[in-house]
Amino acid sequence: MKKVRNEFFDAGEYFSYVKREIEPFFFDITTMEERISLVETVLLKHFHPERENRILMNCMGELLKRQGNIKINKLAEEVHVSSRQIERIFSENIGITPKSFASLVRYQCVWREALYQRNFSVQDTVCKFGYTDQAHLLHEFRKYHRVTLREAVESARQNVAILQ
Repeated sequence: MKKVRNEFFDAGEYFSYVKREIEPFFFDITTMEERISLVETVLLKHFHPERENRILMNCMGELLKRQGNIKINKLAEEVHVSSRQIERIFSENIGITPKSFASLVRYQCVWREALYQRNFSVQDTVCKFGYTDQAHLLHEFRKYHRVTLREAVESARQNVAILQ
């Protein structure tokens, strides 16, 4: 999955075994709780804890805890390995750099804030997530979302209104 970043694709393209096991039941299940339970059961069946990379998991945990707002050299200090080793581990296991992963986490946090905060302020978000300035935040958002922050929020709210 080294070429896949924040994309929408058919699950069978990368996870054929999951699709094959879930698909026969998925459309007969009507509640979200039942769907989540089915997917969890299938995923846990294929979980191999012996293949888990503890350094990677610690890095990802730290990046998620800090909402992507941490420098890679500081992350290396936190998990007690070199920056270069973190880069190697991310490249081998995820296919992107730790900086790219942090940027994606930060983007997702900004998107969640923009959607759910009633009094959302770009300036407050710049400070909260450690962007250099408003232009930096808006540029990063557009890189992942392909539209401006304002357009994305308006579209999301409009689509929710239609569904309701």
